Amino acid sequence: MSRFARLIQVIAQERDFRSAVFLAMLLMISCWLVGMTFTRSIPRATMERFHLQTPSFAFWSAQQLIPSMYNLENEFEFESDVPAAESLTGYTKVRYLNHFPLRVVTYFDYRYGLFHAGNGGNLVVTSRYRDQSLTTRWRIRRIGNELHLELVNSP
Repeated sequence: MSRFARLIQVIAQERDFRSAVFLAMLLMISCWLVGMTFTRSIPRATMERFHLQTPSFAFWSAQQLIPSMYNLENEFEFESDVPAAESLTGYTKVRYLNHFPLRVVTYFDYRYGLFHAGNGGNLVVTSRYRDQSLTTRWRIRRIGNELHLELVNSP
């Protein structure tokens, strides 16, 4: 008997609910990651997750268990409302990010450029996986010490 089969047998005999739930979650996450290669809906749902465009908060929350390492090609472009200073010109080019592209507004080094490039601008985020892509446009406004995101278009 294989080790995995023996593990399942022990979990069943001891009625170890926590281990059963843990293995079920691992199986579901593995199926999701493998399914990215073979379906069109899983990559689309993953892109929507990164763009905060999932149909419900519950679905978005459930996807947080799925690792986000290098799943997609994510790029963003920020265009300020005012001409950027010479020291900030690097912040106006198209750049690439791993993981969650909207973190440019939260914890990424790009946040400095957003805060010092006037009172706002437009952020275009594009994610690609094979032949699929999703582009979302956001309006960023600086109000005092806060950055406000406003969705300009919805996919």
